[in-house]
Amino acid sequence: MFEPDVSRVSLGDRSLFPDLEAVAYLAHAAISPASTEVVRAAAAFTADYARRGVAAFGAWRDQRERLRARIARLIGASPSEIAFVATTTRSVIDVATCIPWRAGDRVLCLRGEFPANVTPWQQAARTFGLEVRFLDADAFRTDEGLALLERELERGVRLVAVSAVQFASGLAMPLDAIAAHKGRIIGRHPIGKLCPVDIAWVIERFGLSRDARDRPAGEQDRVGRPHHL
Repeated sequence: MFEPDVSRVSLGDRSLFPDLEAVAYLAHAAISPASTEVVRAAAAFTADYARRGVAAFGAWRDQRERLRARIARLIGASPSEIAFVATTTRSVIDVATCIPWRAGDRVLCLRGEFPANVTPWQQAARTFGLEVRFLDADAFRTDEGLALLERELERGVRLVAVSAVQFASGLAMPLDAIAAHKGRIIGRHPIGKLCPVDIAWVIERFGLSRDARDRPAGEQDRVGRPHHL
């Protein structure tokens, strides 16, 4: 089985991208160039199937489950809560179409959001008879955004779709404050939920190095749980 050489991985190490033409590549959260370790892993996978065919399935299935367990430990979840999808866009579409909506449910989105965190909710609204409301993402640079959010939540909101970091501006959204509104305001409305998505921008801007088990109490549960839907 393939195991990556993690000893070679360090922040900013271009030796993992020997064929990359760009002087500085800043779009890893969109489409990332393949590192040498990714190329090696893909080659090992296809070579094993080329050699053994269906007999290779079990070994790679087991490796996938080991990866699922490692990711779960990293973010403080259980392996059963980790799903592998092709893209972030695909995952948002899946969530938007699988929630047990009720006609008239209100969804709150942000102007300036990455389109993949807006259009799936708009399509769900057309399909299930929902109402989509918008706030300006830039309003969250000050307390104005939270005040506007509070007004909308008082009217009843089923879901708030917000990326942790805005792709166009790099604005880190005040998720702690938004979550506090969830407990104080959405808690009055039994249908209210909060749905932060697109962790890729967080990793790219801030990095992710600590195991979730080492975080302060309460931080480990900032993961989408099945019962939240």
